[in-house]
Formats: sequence, structure tokens, C-alpha cells
Amino acid sequence: MKYKVLCIAILLIIGKVEISIGGNKSKAESKKPYKNFILPKSFDTNISALPIGYKGDDIVKLYTYFNISEKRIPVKDEFESTDKYKARLSEFKKQNSFVNNIFAVKIKHKANYDADKQVLNINLDDIDRVVFSKKLLSRYVGSNAFNVKRIVESYNIVEYGIFIPNNYLLDKNQTQKSENLSEITTEKILPNTDDNKNKNTTEGLLQSTEKIIEELLVKIDLQKKMEKEFDENLIIQITSPKEAKYLKQRIGTLLIFKPVNSGKLISYTKTFNAATIDSPEELIHNKYKINIYPLSLWIYDISNGKIIKKCEY
Repeated sequence: MKYKVLCIAILLIIGKVEISIGGNKSKAESKKPYKNFILPKSFDTNISALPIGYKGDDIVKLYTYFNISEKRIPVKDEFESTDKYKARLSEFKKQNSFVNNIFAVKIKHKANYDADKQVLNINLDDIDRVVFSKKLLSRYVGSNAFNVKRIVESYNIVEYGIFIPNNYLLDKNQTQKSENLSEITTEKILPNTDDNKNKNTTEGLLQSTEKIIEELLVKIDLQKKMEKEFDENLIIQITSPKEAKYLKQRIGTLLIFKPVNSGKLISYTKTFNAATIDSPEELIHNKYKINIYPLSLWIYDISNGKIIKKCEY
């Protein structure tokens, strides 16, 4: 009898161990949610309507895929000529279609109806914060040098967003001013004598500073111009307030873009903000960005997939 009870106990223990091992395995697998992630198909910009309830591509999954893919992009070897590297890179891009794919990410927005002008104004939220989460990690009592105490809350902030490189703004500019920026300026340099040496150095520094300021001003002007033109397009003429109220609750905004074709596909920064007496919050800020070239922004009705307006960048 004692032998039977002992065997049953052993079997139960083995069973628990098996169950425990099985559970641990599933947890380990759950830590890799994108292990078998397949990149979505390239977005079709010629479609006449979107699927009902369309949410766009998952930016977190896109970042994860680009992070993995970027490590596979060929890097130039010191013993490899530039022409050979370009040929190898070109072949890689042909075999890896994601570099040339088009993606669509849903952007948060605010919509306000102007009954006097009979227009629905769409205001986009920051595109560098498509996904945002703030998680409380811990609470503790902190004090400063004067022993003033505060209850400090420590938070972990995670942001996934989109970044548009500055060179895109310059590429889009068609004015003579931006064309002049790419030209090499040739100035008459004084002979390098002791009398003129300091003068050449000073003038060179002034010219470099002036050029940097000029480029910065051009970028700022372009940014303001693009934002102004783009904001003017984010207006929908609706004469019926009833129709505007209906649409306001169902409207969606979709950013259509391609990954950058040169440079890094993604970027990640982590910052830490210490708590103070006036602001007793400790912040760990993680920013994940996808570097893109925007193509257009679509305004659509989520309830039926109807495309209301396309705003080209």
C-alpha cells in the first residue's frame, strides 16, 4: 500500500514538473512576439477605398522589422571599391523589397468644425509620438541637501514615432536659394603671408558661420512653408453641421511613406530626467523613430473606408 502511494506521489511530482517546464517554455516564446513577423505588403496608393475600420501598419512591428533588417544591410569594406559596394547594395535592395515598399501608419489628430466658414479643420498630433505609454515603475521618499522630502514617482516612458530627415526638406525645395546651397563657393583668398594669415582665418570662420546660419534659416523657412501649405490642405468643406458632426467622430488620418533610401532606417534614444522638489517625477524616456520620406496624407471615413481627401507632401 505504501509503495502504491509513493508511486502516485512521484507521478504527481513529475506531472507538476512537466507542467512547469511547459509553462516556462511558453513564457520564453512569448518574449519574442515578432520572431516570425512577416513584413506587410507594400501599400497600394492606387486603391479607391480602404478596408472598413482600417488601422494602418503597426509602427511597433515596423520598427522591430527595420531594426532586424538594418543589421543585414551591406556595409562597405575598406578593401572594396565604391563601385563594387554600390553594385552589391543595389542587388541587396532588389532582393529585399522592404527598402522600396510603401507603408501607411495611422496618425492621431484633432478635428474642429467651423460653422461660420462651414469647414472641418484637421490638426495632426506630433508624428514623432504615434504610440505613447507611461508606466509607473516605483514610488519612494526622496530628499535634497536641505532634507526637504518628497514622494518621488519613477516612470518609464516609451514612444514610437516618425522622423523626416532635413535633407528631404532641401530635396523638395525648388527655389534658387536651395540650389545655391549645394554649390561650392570659391572666394579669393589672400596670399598666406604673416600679415594676411589671421585675416584669412577670421574671414574663413565668418564665411563658415554665415553658411551654417543660412542653411539653417532655409530649412526653417522650408519647414514653415511646408507646414502652412499642408495645413491649408487639411480642410474639408462641409455645409451641413449634422454631416460634419457625424464625420468628426469617424474620421481617420493616414500617413503614407517610404523608408529612407540612404542612411539609417531607425534611431533610438534614451534619456533620464531626475526628480526635483518642484517636480518629483523621475522619467526614463525611450524614443524609437523610423526615418521616412513622406508621400501623402489620406483623410478617410473609418466606418466605410471611403477616402475623403489625399494631401500630397
